This record gives sequence, C-alpha cells and structure tokens, in this order.
Amino acid sequence: MNIFIDANIIFKDPFFNKNNFNRTLLELTEHEEVTIYISDVVIQEVKRGHNEFIKAKIKSITDSTADIQTYLTSKSILEVKLDIDDFMQEFDDFFTLLNNQGKIKKVGYSVRVIDELINLDMHNMPPFIAKHEVGLKNNQLLRYSNKSIRDAIIWFSYIEYIQSQELKNCYFISNNTKDFSDLQLFKKMEDRKDSEPYVLHPNLTQDVLTPYISSEAFLKHNQSKVEKFLNEIAEEKFQQQQINFISNSKYLFSLMSAQDIINEHKVKEIIELNYNKQIVNEIDDYIDGLQAEDIHSDYFMGGYVQPESLRIGDPQVYLVSIEEYGGELIVSADLTFKYDVSVYIYNPVHDSREDKFQYHETETLEFDISVNFVISYPNDDKILIQQNPDFEDYEVTDFIVEHFDIESINSHEVINHKPLFPEDYEMNFIKYM
Repeated sequence: MNIFIDANIIFKDPFFNKNNFNRTLLELTEHEEVTIYISDVVIQEVKRGHNEFIKAKIKSITDSTADIQTYLTSKSILEVKLDIDDFMQEFDDFFTLLNNQGKIKKVGYSVRVIDELINLDMHNMPPFIAKHEVGLKNNQLLRYSNKSIRDAIIWFSYIEYIQSQELKNCYFISNNTKDFSDLQLFKKMEDRKDSEPYVLHPNLTQDVLTPYISSEAFLKHNQSKVEKFLNEIAEEKFQQQQINFISNSKYLFSLMSAQDIINEHKVKEIIELNYNKQIVNEIDDYIDGLQAEDIHSDYFMGGYVQPESLRIGDPQVYLVSIEEYGGELIVSADLTFKYDVSVYIYNPVHDSREDKFQYHETETLEFDISVNFVISYPNDDKILIQQNPDFEDYEVTDFIVEHFDIESINSHEVINHKPLFPEDYEMNFIKYM
C-alpha cells in the first residue's frame, strides 16, 4: 500500500498522534508493504501551520505568566523559557526520523511539474484554476480566476513519482474535494458512503491514485487488508519478544470478548473517571469564542458570555462505532453535555462610572461533542488466551484507555431560554403610545 497524503490530513496533527486514525495510519508503516509519501510542499505547509499554532500557545503562556507575576514577590518563581526554534527542530527531527526508518518518503518536484503548471496557467485549466464571473451594477461582467498552485504541485509531483517508480496500489488522502473532485458529480452521489473513494476531477490523471476524504475513510474501506497488515505487525512484535503466538484466531478471541463489554454505560464510566476535566476545558474555550448574540437573537444589542459550570447530572452517551485494528479498539462516541453560562449584554445608558456590559441572565447550553479513544489490552491477557485456548468464557476486563481525542464540538443549543422581550411587549408599547 502506497499512501500519498495532503496537508489538510495532518495540518492540526503533524505528529500523527492526536487523531487516532492518523496514528493507526502511521502504525501501518511498520509493515514492509506500507509506505506513506509526503510532498515537500505538504511538509512546508504543515510546518508553517505548526509554527503559527506554537507561537500562539507561547504567547498565551507568556501573557498568563505576566499576569500571575504581579501577585508574586519573587519573579524568578515563574520563569518560563520557551523557544519556537526548539519546537521547529522537533518537527524537523520527527520527519527526518520517519524518513530514515523508511516509514515515510518525501516527494520533491521536478522541472516537469513546473511545465505542467505553466500549461495550466496558459490554458486556465480546471480544477486548479477556476474561472468565475460576477455581475456588476452596470450590467458588465467581472471575470477572475482562483489558482490553487500548491495543490497542483502536490498532485503532479505525486503522479510523476508514481509513474517514475512504477508503483501500484496507490491511495490519495485529502478532504479537499473542491480542487481534486468533480464536485457536481460528488454532490449527486447521495448513496455514496463516507468511507468510499470519491470521484476525481475528469481533468486529473485517472486510475493512478484512489482518493479518500480522510484517514478514517481509507482505513474503513480497506479494513480487511488493514487488519491483515496490523495483525502481521503485532505477530512480528510478539515473535521479537519471544512470545509463543499460537494463532491469529485465538488472539482475536480476546478482542471479541472486549468488544462485548464496551457499551454506552462503559463509555460513560470511562469519560467520567478520566476525561471530564478535558471536556470542560474544551467547552470553556468554545464558550470564550461566543458572543451574546450567538446564544440567542434576543441579544442583538451585543455583549459577551462567560462559562460558569457543568450541569450536575450524567452526560448522554451515544456509541457511534467500535473499530478493531491490530489488537486495539478505536471507540467513537457522541456526547451531550449541559453547561451554564453567564450572559452580559450592552448597557445603553452606561456612563464612565458604570460597566459598559451588565449581567443579564444565566443560560443553559446543550453541547453535542464527538470523541474517540483507543482501548488496548495488557499482554498478560493475550498470553493467557494463547496458553489456555479452552477458556471460552474468558472475558477481558482489565484494559488500557489512551489517546482520548475530542474531534469536534458540533453545536450548542439554548435550553429553556427566557425571552428578553415578552410576547405582549409590542402590544403594550403601542397601548401606551
């Protein structure tokens, strides 16, 4: 399997460790038949994004430290020294190590790729050059073009590399369907499952790269082959540790019994015991980005909101999927949390002695959150299954939870909002005119 990836797949996950499906993708490269290919342009773009992200985090830490320093007599207590160059060196070292290990291969671009770009520009060829027309008030048309040069370089460098190396079984992972897909046909494919490949734009080279919208889609659509490779990787690791691995089917028995005990109740228990604080922090960050009018249209005059606390009571948990890859389970779930926030609205009669915004109400917001995490099994359980294949009623209850990832906060909804203006407000206003 030759896997070519776009920048958007690892832009927020440069070390393949935040998104569990990306982590599995990198783990696959431990198999001799799997390699990830990354364009130099992709690495540069991801590094630029990582640089901006780290700079923002360093500034946040520095600002917080400066605020706390005013409450200390000794400023040396909170000396924080963070150098952006250290983080960038770690980024470079990570990809250099993967390249040296043969897990990834960097793909450059040649003069031939430049020739392709010139040809595109001369003939305004889609999808990387899209022509647009906008009608003006004087009935004239304004014509302009959008050029996706970086995407073009990535695509043509991958195609050239595949053809020069005569590679087979090549896959392309990118969620940029605007530039790489035939969008009209893509939208018409209502029956297409999210895990299935999408259709490339007709101007792009066909039958060379099979495109997927995400790492998750790639893994699910090629599940049988992925499981085969990951099980072979696991088997080789056991052999290296001189563990007598009897058979793959007996090894899978422990996974089946573990799947039986992973239900919505267990997911709720795992989250409450280990990850409530992490979820609350994510919700706080989300709320900090909201304005009062984002809460309800009643607050059109402007204002802001502040997080108060998580509502007492259990979160609702909906188990979405359990995927088994090479001895581990990736569990995906949707959660619903209720959270109280303070709403401050603009005070139109404020003066210099009063606050510009005043507290108005405590609203309850309901958040829909998507999460996933990994469940793995202690080696002792695997050994016990292998040495005692007749223990058909054996159940794995001692497992390890790791790599908890909050994929997204999908939405928020106000619960039991009290209208700022009663229904008879307008009528009463007219009455007293």
